[in-house]
Amino acid sequence: MLMEIQSAFQTPSMLKDLSYDPVSSDVIPNKSQLFTISEPVDIHQTHSVVSTTYPDSAYQWLVEVFDGLIDFGNRYGHYGVINLTEDEYEWLDNVLEELIFSVGENENHILAPLMEFVTRLISSYEDAYVPKLTEQPLNLAEKGTIESGTEDELAAYAFLAIGYLLWQGNKKDKSLTAYNITTLLKPNSWEAFYNLGTAKGKLGQSEKAIVDFDEAIKLNPDSGQLYLNRGAAKGNCGQYKAAIADLDKAIELDPNNADAHKNRGRAKCQLGKYQEAIADFDKTIIFGHHIAEVYYLRALANALLGKHDIAILDYDKVIELKPECVEAYNYRGISKQELHKYEDALVDFDNAIRINPDYPHAYNSRANIKGARGQFDDALVDSTDAILLKPDYAEAYAHRGMAHIELKRIDEGISDLQTALKLADQQKNNNLKKFVEQQIQKLNNSTPQDREN
Repeated sequence: MLMEIQSAFQTPSMLKDLSYDPVSSDVIPNKSQLFTISEPVDIHQTHSVVSTTYPDSAYQWLVEVFDGLIDFGNRYGHYGVINLTEDEYEWLDNVLEELIFSVGENENHILAPLMEFVTRLISSYEDAYVPKLTEQPLNLAEKGTIESGTEDELAAYAFLAIGYLLWQGNKKDKSLTAYNITTLLKPNSWEAFYNLGTAKGKLGQSEKAIVDFDEAIKLNPDSGQLYLNRGAAKGNCGQYKAAIADLDKAIELDPNNADAHKNRGRAKCQLGKYQEAIADFDKTIIFGHHIAEVYYLRALANALLGKHDIAILDYDKVIELKPECVEAYNYRGISKQELHKYEDALVDFDNAIRINPDYPHAYNSRANIKGARGQFDDALVDSTDAILLKPDYAEAYAHRGMAHIELKRIDEGISDLQTALKLADQQKNNNLKKFVEQQIQKLNNSTPQDREN
């Protein structure tokens, strides 16, 4: 009876029981956001851009301006013609000086709408009290950096620009407030709803983000970027079929959108459509995303199809691009183990532990292969280390339980297997649950003499 247990030491492969969990702290920066959401846009862009980084003092100055403008809105109830006090005028005049210095004649500067808005606010005061100073501000207002509209529209563009910059300056709450004000002042601003949804999506508020993207798409139904981000938000909510529908539309509108193909590949993997996912990852790479994340995802998909030799090539590429990626070493080792390249697999697990001694999965992988080779004391040590690092690690409890049993520590082994069974049930790890149930049943059916032999 014990030989039956020994032959089953190796628990179901992590690859076979992944349920496609590609989260990687080294490869994928944000674990709560598996589907990529693009960056916000400014009013001069129809697509996401990489913003210039400014010193923190500049963002703090912008926060003070923002708070001051909100105070105006709260006190006066609008952003039209305001009867400014002298102190308010002097404050706005100082703000305008800073903006003129920063923006100059650049109509496409991100702060140009704010400069025009401030110019409009102070113009009435200057008309009444300091007409000699009106020449330059009035020229700026007449020239205009955006199409002239109502005061609310002008204020909306200013708040949209502020929100964009505050987001880039990591002033997240202030940015959300600025975008919300924009939607109130200009309800037909798809850019404001897009940026609001983008910000919420990046903050992990995916369900709220979907609502904002819905509004943006109503206002601008021909933007592939909007479908891309709504699809990403749906993917992050686990709505994989709905995500694919949006990503199909994004690709229809922009066939070369690498992020859309990558996100659709992710969603298809979650639905077990690994071959279709690989086709999307292939296109992601063709369209210029030669990044470790995409090779990592394609490697996992190939491994889940049992194509471990192909998977290893992509893991090699990940390690070439990110030499310290412990996940790539770990999963490459598992694929090598599946191909019976045990020594090579052990080298990968050792490297993963060398790079990050606090990475529990490498200890568990090494325990698995050592147990399968009869090195039960070593397997016990590694599985214990995995459990210390990850106390809810069901697979590690299963490995340690099997090691205890092989070392004739039956009570300890049964205790660990029961813990593994409980955790597997909680985590809906059905393959592991079935395996552990079988091992416990065998032990229950065995005699004390069987257990000693």
